[in-house]
Amino acid sequence: MKSLGYPKLISIDSFRTPDFNFVSEILFWLVKSYDPAIEVLNDLSSEKDPIVFIKTITSYMTTKANIKLNPKKLYMADGYAVKELLKIANELFKAKNLETEITDDSIITATNIQSKLSDLKTCRALSAEITTRGANLYDLLEKEVELREMRALVLSKPFELSSMESDVNHALLQIQQKLTETQLKLENLSADEVNLKGKIQKRKVELDRAEKRLKSLKSVRPTFMEDYEKLEEDLKVLYQEYMDKYRNLTYLEQQLEEYNRLEQDKSD
Repeated sequence: MKSLGYPKLISIDSFRTPDFNFVSEILFWLVKSYDPAIEVLNDLSSEKDPIVFIKTITSYMTTKANIKLNPKKLYMADGYAVKELLKIANELFKAKNLETEITDDSIITATNIQSKLSDLKTCRALSAEITTRGANLYDLLEKEVELREMRALVLSKPFELSSMESDVNHALLQIQQKLTETQLKLENLSADEVNLKGKIQKRKVELDRAEKRLKSLKSVRPTFMEDYEKLEEDLKVLYQEYMDKYRNLTYLEQQLEEYNRLEQDKSD
């Protein structure tokens, strides 16, 4: 288990007496190591949770990993459960050794591939840039014929100061109109900003009021809470007694089976 990365120390003495919480913790870690995506309920607070926990894991390992586990031995949480846990641990150990061998063989190859991938990305970027610039140059050269005629036509005409002055005044008028429109948009934007700030402030006040109400509700303790907590504690005690008796009964049944088997062997 240490070679697999289990964070706690495990000794043989840990399994001399039944300890279902300890066994369930190891079993949950092994299954998660095998498949991190598996969803298993690890909350064993209720009476049926341990049974559901064992059944879920044994069914999953049988269908997905072809590993048959004995749910009764796992539920006994003693030395017999160790053999079942080792079935999963051995498979994980084999997979880890195989992964280490593959990783050692592929380190050099991965380094070479990485350098070649970097060169390939650079070549792709350059080819894309060349294609884009070539397309732009082609479009500009297509327009050159038309632009050349227009340029020659303009240069052939004599310069008239009156027409030039008229064109400049017209351009200035258009710029002035655009400037006026921009100023109006800025004024409207300022008004919208003021409205948004007012709405934000109103939402903040509502939020503060809601948080204060939530705090007041949290501070109020329900009248039946003391009875509920007392009954919950009593239920925990009764559940622990039930679990102890059930484990003892299971252990005695197992001992009885062993005794009957020995007697049967002697009689044979």
